[in-house]
Amino acid sequence: MVLGGGGIHWWGWLFMLLVTILFWGLRDLGVIYLARTLRHGGRPPTQLHSPDDSPERILARRFATGEIDEDEFNRRLDALRRIQHS
Repeated sequence: MVLGGGGIHWWGWLFMLLVTILFWGLRDLGVIYLARTLRHGGRPPTQLHSPDDSPERILARRFATGEIDEDEFNRRLDALRRIQHS
């Protein structure tokens, strides 16, 4: 039996382990990004709101898309209006 001849050394196994972890991690990040983008109508999550959207318009959009229900919409709208009048 010859030691160290013809086989993969420990650093080879370590390299393969790191490449595998990197591959699966990048794949998972890609799937998460794709799922978030598709959930928001094909727009990346960073482009959901324009800078001039008011809090009330954002709230109305969330209500219109079904993200929040009517009770939650009214409760948050009342809170926004109380803050604006303070």
